[in-house]
Amino acid sequence: MTQDPSHPAMALNARLAEVECLAESHQHLSKESLAGNKPANAVLHKGMCLQGWEGFPTLTWGAKPA
Repeated sequence: MTQDPSHPAMALNARLAEVECLAESHQHLSKESLAGNKPANAVLHKGMCLQGWEGFPTLTWGAKPA
């Protein structure tokens, strides 16, 4: 059995791997941000704004989001 690199399923698999990696990164940054890590919060906020989450709230340090 061989894999055809030009098959559409291969492109879909690569895209899925990218999305999974991005989700894991967001999860890690969210945990760090909630723990009070200011640089992590800045990166998370910037990333969310770049992805179209214009209304993403900035967290107040030490406070849990409602």
